[in-house]
Amino acid sequence: MSFNELLKKWSDKCDRVSIRRTCQKSYSIYMKNGNLEYCGDDDTMGVMISVINKSCSGYAAVPSSEYDVLEEAFLNALNMADSVGEHNLVDSDTLLGNPIVSGEYTTRNAKTWQDNSFEYCLDKLNCISDSLKGANVINTECSYKYIDVHTEIFSSNGGLIDQTLIISNVAFNVTVFTEGREAQKRSFTNGLQNGLEVFDLFPFDDMAKELIVEANELLIAEDCPKGNYDIVLLPDQMMLQIHESIGHPLEIDRILGDERNYAGSSFVKLNDFGELQYGSSLMNVSFDPTIPEQISSFKFDDDGAVAQKTYLIKEGKLINGLGGFDSASRSQLKGVATSRSCSWNRQPIDRMSNLNLDIGDQSLDEIISGIENGILMKTNRSWSIDDRRNSFQFVCEYGQLIENGKLTKVVKNPGYRGVTNKFWNNLTGLGDESTFEVYGLLNCGKGEPNQVIRVGHASPVAHFKDIEVFGGNG
Repeated sequence: MSFNELLKKWSDKCDRVSIRRTCQKSYSIYMKNGNLEYCGDDDTMGVMISVINKSCSGYAAVPSSEYDVLEEAFLNALNMADSVGEHNLVDSDTLLGNPIVSGEYTTRNAKTWQDNSFEYCLDKLNCISDSLKGANVINTECSYKYIDVHTEIFSSNGGLIDQTLIISNVAFNVTVFTEGREAQKRSFTNGLQNGLEVFDLFPFDDMAKELIVEANELLIAEDCPKGNYDIVLLPDQMMLQIHESIGHPLEIDRILGDERNYAGSSFVKLNDFGELQYGSSLMNVSFDPTIPEQISSFKFDDDGAVAQKTYLIKEGKLINGLGGFDSASRSQLKGVATSRSCSWNRQPIDRMSNLNLDIGDQSLDEIISGIENGILMKTNRSWSIDDRRNSFQFVCEYGQLIENGKLTKVVKNPGYRGVTNKFWNNLTGLGDESTFEVYGLLNCGKGEPNQVIRVGHASPVAHFKDIEVFGGNG
């Protein structure tokens, strides 16, 4: 019996039912010091059945497409919906009026995995490993992960969605050491929505050699000074700054208290939307699922909503949050199509996806030339932020002093502290398109039971004034 036939049969027993089938394949290669440590693959398939009945929702998931198994799962989902009763948080009747959605989306121009791809990728990683050899090097690592996610959503209202996402993540790092010095590490990692062609899009060999140069600079560098400075953050650090101090606090389910037990809540309140000056007037942040190479680009979320670019913060003012159908209904805020699940056996929840900071009008040289006393920082090494996503501190791998408008000596262990609103209101300059870079993470965790999912961020270089800076001794 086909899924559409099942939906027709089940729709007589409830107000609406949908089937979301997800098939995911992944391939991984990991090398250490030029030696292959691990290679393997993983293949999962399963079905989530979601039911709306009598204003309540229920769901059940099974690793099968067999009729009898799906029938039992439907009955379990229906029983869950019927048992919610007066404990319902969401009037699911509001969801029944959502438009019928059908369509397809596939990662653009992706070179997909084939029978000989392990050998191809291993050869590419060997080249990166060779480029990581050099003076004082004591350890190197490099890895590649390829992910293929195919999702189909069938709905009893006639909707049909077919979406395929191809993800690549390349990572490598180098550690250097000499007697009497503190070992230093430089690293690179990025996840993007493309396939094996990623190895042709970036000069990874040259990037690896540059990491050795910078690691050796850190080996003889002094600790970052303490005090209040202007700081210039490069996009690979802005990625995490955006993630932790904008993305998580704007997730509406977190604002509503759903995540308090596990991932924390938010300093943002529902009545802050349309009122709170989140940052300076230079700050424009969007949920943008339309950049083809960005890791969380998609046309439909896992609730079947159509995704489109939406500004969350405009000229520094908070205007929208990150919430899907359920959270939008509960909060009476405008939602966006960002309700996502990490697998077939997880219900979609509010997740940041591509969360991006708009460009400004200055080159990096122009930003630096206007700073009398500052520090440039790049590549996050460690971070800490409170459970309301308010007070934070970050430590980067690499720093460089800015003195009288010029980059001068390299410093190690550069760190900075702040409070979210004050920090973003101290945003005083943004790089132009030449400084704009796209990054992605594979491992953002949230939810009970836990869901680890892919998240993208893009940003130009950013200049913040009067920020508390510290070095290796805190």
